[in-house]
Amino acid sequence: MQAETTPERIELQKAALYNHTYFVDVASTGTTSHRRRFRTRIRTTTGGTSSPGTYECHKCRKIYKWYRGLHRHLEYECGKTPRFKCPHCVYIGKHRSHVYSHIKSNHFNRPVYAIDIQQD
Repeated sequence: MQAETTPERIELQKAALYNHTYFVDVASTGTTSHRRRFRTRIRTTTGGTSSPGTYECHKCRKIYKWYRGLHRHLEYECGKTPRFKCPHCVYIGKHRSHVYSHIKSNHFNRPVYAIDIQQD
């Protein structure tokens, strides 16, 4: 069973990793530059927040737990027409993976690929 991920637990894990990088770096090289790089990396990768569930689409107000979900929504879904077409029938989907799943479940022993009908 996996431990529950809470903001408090994430902060504890960050603190443990921060201390680990400090002690390893100082013991081996006598410098703290590794610690500064780690602090910068944490700031840039978390986007200033480590709490999931805070990414909201400014167009339709849909909320996502992770930034990558919002990015995918803005890129392929929000206000967009379906972009990927099944080469074997009239099915059209907003995501290439949805067309792949459609082909695998409906067109047995046929090539699995999608046609991008909005090529830039």
